Amino acid sequence: MEPITLTASFATVVSLLGTYKAESRVIEGDEFKDFMQWLIETNHIEIKNLLEVNTKATIGIKALLNQDRELLFQKLGAIDELLSLIASRVDGFSEVSNAIHPNSEISEQAVSILRQFVESEGSKFLKSEAMNRGPVFLIIGGKGGQIDYTEPQFIDDDLNTLVGIGLLAQDYNSKGQPLYGITRAAVKFLATLQ
Repeated sequence: MEPITLTASFATVVSLLGTYKAESRVIEGDEFKDFMQWLIETNHIEIKNLLEVNTKATIGIKALLNQDRELLFQKLGAIDELLSLIASRVDGFSEVSNAIHPNSEISEQAVSILRQFVESEGSKFLKSEAMNRGPVFLIIGGKGGQIDYTEPQFIDDDLNTLVGIGLLAQDYNSKGQPLYGITRAAVKFLATLQ
């Protein structure tokens, strides 16, 4: 399989699954077999072949096909919003993302938080309240230091966004103060912005 097919196959399968479920089809018998036949009819034989040789993909597709249609569409909508959010920062895709989902973006401040954290080589950073200054984000491990930010009114929103899309992991210390850790997904995301 060509590299472009490998990189596009997940997005393609999700898109095709959504299109298939959107059609008003009368299915008698095995819906997975019907989906596979539909892939042939719609000239997606390579995707069909990819699914047939991957047991985990087959099981996953069968489970998705058995879900309630509205629930599946909610999940597909959530994936669409998440993909748009990430694509909003990737050159060439940002314009399309912003046109389709104008209010869905990762702010420059959020990207800066990730960059600072990765460059610090720290394992976590701690949110601590400083009198008359707002929150301070102290980096634990690595080179140490703290996370700088320029928009204090949006710092919690940016952190919640990064946690919500899996670019930061959130925990709490024994005093109940938030601790944030970097994820592999964040490092990969930052690499797409280079």
